[in-house]
Amino acid sequence: MLARRVPNARISVFQFQSQWFGKGAVDQRLENVADQLLYQLERLRGDNSKTPIIFVSHCLGGIVLERALLTSRLRQNDFPSIFPSVAGCIFLGTPFHGTKTLSKATVLAEMAATIGMGVSSSLLKLLEKDSEVLTRMLDEFVRLTNDAQIRVFCFFESEKSDLAAVILKGLPFKTQELVVDKESATYPGVESLQLASDHFKLNKYTGPKDGNFVSVSNEIKATAAKAAGIIKSRQNTVRQALINDRTYHALIDTLGRGFSDLSATTKGSYTGPKGDSPSWVVEVESFKQWKEQDASQLIWVHGKAGTGQGSIASSVIESLNKTKESGSIVASFFCDQSDESRRSLRSMLKLLIRQIIDANQDLAVHLLTDSKKTKNAGKQDYDPEALNKIPVLWEALQSMAKEVLGGCIHVVLYGIDQLSGESLEQFLQYMKEMPDKGAPRDEDFEVSPIKWMLLSRSGRPDIEKTFKAKAHEINIDDSENAEHVSDALRSTISVRVDDLGLSAPLTYFVKRHIHSRAEDNYIYVSLAIQEVKNAQSSGMYKHSEIRALLESFPFGLTDMFEHIRKRILSPAAEGIEYTKEILRCLILARRAPTLRELAIMADLPEEDREDLEALKGHLIRCGAFVTLRGNELDEDSMVAEWIDISAQEHLEKYAEKELALDTEQKQMQHGIIALRCLEYVYAVTEKYEEAEAAKHVIEEDADGDDGDGDQHSDANSEDADHQDELDVPNTVDKEKGEDEDKGEDDNHGNDDADAPNTEIAPTEADNDEGEHEFGKEDALHYPVQYWLEHAKLAEVDVIEEFRTHHPFWKDESPARQDWWSVNDSMHILPNQTNVTPLHVATIAEFPAFVDHLLNHGWTEDVHKEDSLGLQPLFCACAVGNYEIVETLLGVGADIDFVSHESNVTALYAAAERGHIDVVECLLDRDADINAKSAEWGSVL
Repeated sequence: MLARRVPNARISVFQFQSQWFGKGAVDQRLENVADQLLYQLERLRGDNSKTPIIFVSHCLGGIVLERALLTSRLRQNDFPSIFPSVAGCIFLGTPFHGTKTLSKATVLAEMAATIGMGVSSSLLKLLEKDSEVLTRMLDEFVRLTNDAQIRVFCFFESEKSDLAAVILKGLPFKTQELVVDKESATYPGVESLQLASDHFKLNKYTGPKDGNFVSVSNEIKATAAKAAGIIKSRQNTVRQALINDRTYHALIDTLGRGFSDLSATTKGSYTGPKGDSPSWVVEVESFKQWKEQDASQLIWVHGKAGTGQGSIASSVIESLNKTKESGSIVASFFCDQSDESRRSLRSMLKLLIRQIIDANQDLAVHLLTDSKKTKNAGKQDYDPEALNKIPVLWEALQSMAKEVLGGCIHVVLYGIDQLSGESLEQFLQYMKEMPDKGAPRDEDFEVSPIKWMLLSRSGRPDIEKTFKAKAHEINIDDSENAEHVSDALRSTISVRVDDLGLSAPLTYFVKRHIHSRAEDNYIYVSLAIQEVKNAQSSGMYKHSEIRALLESFPFGLTDMFEHIRKRILSPAAEGIEYTKEILRCLILARRAPTLRELAIMADLPEEDREDLEALKGHLIRCGAFVTLRGNELDEDSMVAEWIDISAQEHLEKYAEKELALDTEQKQMQHGIIALRCLEYVYAVTEKYEEAEAAKHVIEEDADGDDGDGDQHSDANSEDADHQDELDVPNTVDKEKGEDEDKGEDDNHGNDDADAPNTEIAPTEADNDEGEHEFGKEDALHYPVQYWLEHAKLAEVDVIEEFRTHHPFWKDESPARQDWWSVNDSMHILPNQTNVTPLHVATIAEFPAFVDHLLNHGWTEDVHKEDSLGLQPLFCACAVGNYEIVETLLGVGADIDFVSHESNVTALYAAAERGHIDVVECLLDRDADINAKSAEWGSVL
């Protein structure tokens, strides 16, 4: 009958032995019965079931249910599918406060036991009127249901039961009484209703029209209708407790760290004007099927370079955001092989998840992981380390998708062919788990899937093999799409040329001329417009000049690339050597640099390094291969990027000799860039230390002045100010030169300490200005962050030029600690400071540098700890570098070292991060597998 009233319900029955006396009586404990219920239900549902649960219990079953729910909350690891899914409880005559009738039954049961007829049941002992155990359990249960927002409804009997007839058949007398009255069957604040029944018929009905059945089934049906909302509300409450504002913002910060331009990574690099109409792709039938059909999870859009995939992706993202259903989320990622953070699967997943939790903060709970700390066992914590693991990120993404009820997550990925080889292989492996296109949807799949839109260039067999059978497909190069592509390109040309601010006649000519020669290629259009912009920046505005420039352009992309290359790399071109150096540096750059960063990398003239107009002039000489992108109101933060990745590929293929960039020469160029960046780091830290030393001298001088000194200072304050303006910079420059001549200096501030105190008395304004000039916060990010990366890609002999005698590498160097503090992406744990040079080389996974340090006097650093109590061996095991681990063990690193701060061994670090080869190496060297930490536990 109930199945008809609640047709979507899966109905299960749990029975337990509760015969009070007689030959079948059983002595059972409440906990045992509750556990039986939980284990049976968990096995029936499975770990991943999210189906809401409504319990209906009669008499003693309600007491069992109370205990079971309290247990399920405490043991969610054992019963993961139960407590989070409980929506309601319907009680039929449950004696929450015990009953006098059952107390009499207990006496009868004990009497029966004495003559061998049965045994007293522990359940009956529990149910004495106003039992302390029952009262305490009810208090806990009420708090649980209120906190978890579980709907509770109680029914109680209105008719007396013939207890004698139930206890012993054939007794000549009758005992009529209420078994569980309203007072015992309810509690303050709970919804309740009386049924026209005695106690033993509360769960027995004559048919679907039975009034009692209608009443009970109505409440079950009402609870079922509210179930989704109940569970959602509870989840929100739990998440708010787990993900407070501090944790949420920490997650947002961690997931967004390491990207030079978050906007370009999620929306694409083009920030100019766009047309009003959406892309033609949104009208294609396969796109509509992908968007509208639940079973359609993948759509693959591909074509040759220059077919407008970037504008298609941007337009689709905008269209999805405008038309998405309530609760749906749109996330996107634009890959770029010239930026290491944009060609990594790990970075991609991080930024997709960041956008998702930005849209729905509740979903951030899926980023919490089981606490590693022994004292927090069974709890979930925010673990920044876990967010660097691709499987953890992937699982979190899938879990989030399952919670977007009533909608789905749309993911748009541009340029997946630009992922690194390893990242693309991993991504395609995940995609292979998707069902084939048109496959029937799994009945057990309870929520909408993630809908992936993937854009790539054609010509990649690995991508084609993966998506041919699984994805809806739009081949931009198909003849049926030619008209769409041409019309879209014409619209793009119109919008972008209008942005140039030309006269109407010239605008008309430029639009027609570019379209006639572009051969429907977006990259050609970008090159032509960039050439016009460069000409305008050089003072070319006349109609005749712009027309002559455009008429010099050839037809087609390949010839256009060649035309620009021959012009900018002509031996007679102005600043040709600087142009070559800029192009070399951009080809090898780890990300797009700002103009001032590029000036350091390419060693542009010293006098130009703070002059943005002069630096833009150097960039313009690189032609339309390179463009400046970013916020034009903040030119200092704009970055130099390739107009398209195909421009870089063209130069690497056709200008290898002119740019001297074969494989060996690339390694040399990496070394050159590394050393230029390192010299910059040295220079910045030297100035910073010198400024700090000068400040220290000033403070000492102020503390040492007596009364006469104060009067003298007042009388000569103006002279002292002028003296500082003249003498301090000269003193600094002189000391810097002397240090470089000596080649080694253990204390960069000693000479300042010996300077005459009376000569240095800057004003407060002067002092503030000096701190701003030399402060580490003003350092350019690229050389500070990437000098080590370039060094690792060079030949090992580059290390000989590191000048490790420099104060930067001295023990406890403040300069090195400052440099380390701004490179938090390298840290293996949060708040890691006080690192030695050997820590740096180890964490950077630079085996050649580790060898160099050990061979040049840094052997003692093997036993030195950082601020977290970690020695270099622990760090090597944490990053999983087998070669460095063996090297450190070979020079005497303590394999079982445990500090008071860290409390864990190197073996724990390797095992926790899944570095199996390192674990085997340590065990082969007799590492203590039983080493245990009170806070973190043991490896096992």
